Amino acid sequence: MAADVEGTGRGERPRAASEERDPAAPRRALVVVSNRLPVRVTDDGSGGRRIVKSSGGLASALAGVTREDGFLWIGWPGIAVAGEDADGLAVELARDQLFPVPLDDEDVALFYHRFSNGVLWPLFHYFTAAVDHTEEAWRRYVDVNRRYAETVAAQAPPNALVWVHDFHLALVPRYLRHRRDDVAIGFFLHIPFPSSEIYRLLPSRAELLEGILGADYVGFHTSDYSRHFRSSCLRVLGLESTPTGVVHEGRTVGLGVDPIGVDVGGFREVFERPETERREEEDRARADTRRVILGVERLDYTKGVPHKLRASERFLERDPSRAERV
Repeated sequence: MAADVEGTGRGERPRAASEERDPAAPRRALVVVSNRLPVRVTDDGSGGRRIVKSSGGLASALAGVTREDGFLWIGWPGIAVAGEDADGLAVELARDQLFPVPLDDEDVALFYHRFSNGVLWPLFHYFTAAVDHTEEAWRRYVDVNRRYAETVAAQAPPNALVWVHDFHLALVPRYLRHRRDDVAIGFFLHIPFPSSEIYRLLPSRAELLEGILGADYVGFHTSDYSRHFRSSCLRVLGLESTPTGVVHEGRTVGLGVDPIGVDVGGFREVFERPETERREEEDRARADTRRVILGVERLDYTKGVPHKLRASERFLERDPSRAERV
């Protein structure tokens, strides 16, 4: 879903970029908030820094929005810096409308690895045996989410549309609402939302739901995920809802199914480049008369990569002719 930056009201669905705009509608600044900035900041080996655009992930998904509208992006720069180094990095990044949230090594260990990836990721993917919940990690998750909200509150222009992304920052909408009542807040979950029976295993289940419900609109990939969220709101917080909204603290929080896609225009441009055509010809020549199956996979235990490899092996065992030169 590519969110439009114009005239989004409380509880309304952000319009897709392909939908017609009203030229007379006031234009909102768009602020994207995610765990990571769309760049990689590394040490260049000589005491300086290298800033390189990230490939894949959210950066690729929002590439089309970047070209069409442009926006501010707030997130962690991927490197621990402090003092004058942090100030210098912030100045460099601000030239590209990027605003860093500084995290130290302990923040990354507890907020990112221990809670986000060690609790929420496996639980939301139904890998309950892999969940390792600790109060220390939860407290750091709360603290880091507050810092993100504070950074957004300081950087967002008046009446901006703030688009918060994913499970790392589920508490940001509520904390931001307490700091800025002029902005419209959207939250999009990029992973499944589990059934209420699974979700209720989370000790901080109420706090997480209340954090998300600080948004004006919450988007999910599928109707199942939205339904599971609504069921959890009922069973954990006692909140009734409809497929399009849930009333919380006197506000109607919009709910919707908005599967995110790729930047088709950007992919088409790459396919049409001469260097891409040359690479395709080289690959065909290298394959000769063999058939090549290409798989692009994220190397994560929830993605079933070993199962796909075993399935490919079994396929060739059952039909050996497929493994022969033809």
